[in-house]
Amino acid sequence: MTSDQLHPKLENGTEPTSQESICESKVYHHTKNKDGRDQCKEQFQDSEPTKDSEDDEDSPYALIVRRRFSEKREVESTTVCINSPLIHKAFQDVIGSYPTVASDFKSSFKLESPFQILLHYWDPLEAYRDEAASPRMRQHLSLLFRFMEEEMGPERRTLQHMLQKHMITFKQAWVIYRPGDLVVSDVLGKSWLSRVEKVSYGTSRNRGPYVTIHMKYCDANDDAIGDK
Repeated sequence: MTSDQLHPKLENGTEPTSQESICESKVYHHTKNKDGRDQCKEQFQDSEPTKDSEDDEDSPYALIVRRRFSEKREVESTTVCINSPLIHKAFQDVIGSYPTVASDFKSSFKLESPFQILLHYWDPLEAYRDEAASPRMRQHLSLLFRFMEEEMGPERRTLQHMLQKHMITFKQAWVIYRPGDLVVSDVLGKSWLSRVEKVSYGTSRNRGPYVTIHMKYCDANDDAIGDK
């Protein structure tokens, strides 16, 4: 079977018919026992309990969510494996690519907290869902949005309130630099147009924490032209 057969090019909001996935999420909580060993327990919802498997990408369920807790029962990290071909189609149409996610969105992929990609593309994905002609597309995307709301809805509303006041915290500066966006800056009295690649954080022994905005721009000389 060819790649085109597995992932046919379809109109906006239509659904691939060569693959099926159950429009439900499976949620697992990982904790440590007294011996420090990992314990996994499924958080039962409407569906029947299933045997836990680390092969999330082979699951028939649209979303597999795993939350890992510390010994103090605090959430350390959350991952979501997206198996739904319908959500894959939406990501291909809306996002295309994202520098910190090693996927072309044509097969199952995993995202890790703090889910920068979901926060950056919340509004475009929501608009895509609302305009989708396919009821199943809307159903699968609504499942994803229920996860997004539970995982980062309150944080998003706090950020929106801050941005309305033209404010942002150091740790959340990445929010205003979405990969692919264009930035105009003044360099030596001239306007430069750059494209955001990614945002990274680090710590210097001398200056402490810092944030780096990685950007590309087009430059030329008498011999060549290219990106820098």
